[in-house]
Amino acid sequence: MTPSGVQCFCNNLFPSKAELKQHIKEKHLLPAFSSKSVSFFEKDREIPDSSNSLEYTNTLEMAKIMCIELMDSEPKDTDLSLDHIRRYTRLIQREISTIKLKNNCSSYSSEMRAPLRRQNPEIFSFLDFYSINIHDVVAIAFNGSSMHCTTTPSSDIDLYIITKNTRSGKSFCDFNLDTKRLSKKYQPEIRSTCHRFEKNTEKDIDAMICSLPVFIWQCLNSNPAALDLLHISDELVLYEGSDGFFSELREHKDTFYTNFLPYTGFAKDRIRKLKAVNPEELIPDKDRLDRLSDLIKTLKMNIADRLEDILENVDDFDDLIARNTDKSLIYSIAGLQFNAGIKVKRVIRPLENQLKKIKEGATNIKKLSTIIRLITQIKELYTNGHFEYPLPNSTLMMNLKSEASSDEDTKKVDEMINEFLAQHKEWSKNSRFADRGDKDFWKKWLKEKSIDEER
Repeated sequence: MTPSGVQCFCNNLFPSKAELKQHIKEKHLLPAFSSKSVSFFEKDREIPDSSNSLEYTNTLEMAKIMCIELMDSEPKDTDLSLDHIRRYTRLIQREISTIKLKNNCSSYSSEMRAPLRRQNPEIFSFLDFYSINIHDVVAIAFNGSSMHCTTTPSSDIDLYIITKNTRSGKSFCDFNLDTKRLSKKYQPEIRSTCHRFEKNTEKDIDAMICSLPVFIWQCLNSNPAALDLLHISDELVLYEGSDGFFSELREHKDTFYTNFLPYTGFAKDRIRKLKAVNPEELIPDKDRLDRLSDLIKTLKMNIADRLEDILENVDDFDDLIARNTDKSLIYSIAGLQFNAGIKVKRVIRPLENQLKKIKEGATNIKKLSTIIRLITQIKELYTNGHFEYPLPNSTLMMNLKSEASSDEDTKKVDEMINEFLAQHKEWSKNSRFADRGDKDFWKKWLKEKSIDEER
């Protein structure tokens, strides 16, 4: 077998950054190889020993970052097409993720189910950890940052496993796409090798396990995580059943979308939390958060008084407190609105919750990466009707995730947020999507595939 471009330049585990950059730029070193050529599932594919896999994957991560930078550069630093660079990036990401998956599964082999009941090929032995038979699988795909091509060396492995049956193994013949709320027996299951309350590491595997009818129900109900998966490329799909159900879902993904995208509300909520304390700046600074904490302490000392009486007599909190100029007598404190005549004791708990949310979310710069991804997806969907990974602006997302962002990155984030807030309604108005998803199409499809809703 002729080695792929990835294998060629990684034969040397320690190439310099200059060598990698030169390799990526030279067109003859980027052959149009099949996705299988970099998969550890091929029998004749050699994976480095565990002792070398860390250096190997770090080299691949470096190459992937360079590809993404090349993809985002203007003008392009190469005559390669955007599609070519994107596909090469996905192939590198697959190589990184599959090596990690193989090594991580070996670590958890002692927790696998009894071999006598095992009905999975060795290459899919990780399914034993989740008590899933490969014959019941519709598709297995990389998920999260492994799908977005924005992993870092410390990222864990995220998988999405779509099955034909419930967790208990019963048929979904009684499932109804018209249901407003999923009962417990139908809800997707999240399984992780990480212990509860511990932070995931590169040695952990997280899996979202969802049945096919429920996956369709989630897409019809605008679940962003499910809809994301419909845009995954073949290179990052580990397995698809011979029935080809997953390919059909991706082919008809437009039937799930409407002219109000679910990502929009999610993005606006994240942005609102981000700017709750410091609306004039991108990220709430520590001093202002400390002042909010001090304001809460002051209010606690006067819980029996009216809010207006207290706020009219406190100093040094002008950046947190704003009073409406109309006659509504409403105060805005850290993004929350209160009537001036309300008792202070009724203000304390909401402000404490707001402070907690902001500290846990908005002050974490990694959350900005999610906001940029959502905004990019929204714009791509509304203006182009689709998107693919890696997304435009992936360089910015990775900088934010690694907390290596510059002032220029911060300025770009602010510009993107402002453009989104000003333009998303116009984008929606001009999009090609319908007012609602085509539920009837998927009811008919499930019946035709003998995954009937009714007995």
